[in-house]
Amino acid sequence: MAKLTIKGLDEFELLLSKVGNESENIARKAIYEAAGIVANELKKETNNLDDRNYLFYGNESNESYAITKQQKQDLLDSIGIAKFEDNYGVINTNVSFGGYGSRPTAKYPKGLPNKLLANSINSGTSFRRKNPFARRAISRCRKLTQSKMIEVYNNELNKIKK
Repeated sequence: MAKLTIKGLDEFELLLSKVGNESENIARKAIYEAAGIVANELKKETNNLDDRNYLFYGNESNESYAITKQQKQDLLDSIGIAKFEDNYGVINTNVSFGGYGSRPTAKYPKGLPNKLLANSINSGTSFRRKNPFARRAISRCRKLTQSKMIEVYNNELNKIKK
């Protein structure tokens, strides 16, 4: 008859119970650190947007890449990390543009929604050329955010072991 001996099972069981109690907090820390990296990369890419300061508005025959300096500043000021959401054990957050632009218009009395402006730049419109700045930022930092989450998880696990 085969015999199996496992040493340290009690310690492993204790570690699993501690990790189980702290798993949500560890996940939130790791996700928050990664979201910070994404937000910083998105700010860098937003800062690189063309902001020529002249009154040129694109039209269907002459598309524009440019936004105004004020629109660019509104985008930079509005980048943030949303509240965490727990969807049946899956913890999510969102890094995006919140709030409204500083210049009210007849259509948008609070100002142009920053998310709408960012989407129009990222995807393009009939008068604005597509400039996928958000996709570039996310693609550039994807591996860094994954490694950061693993690093935070391992650090927190080491703290629990001690």
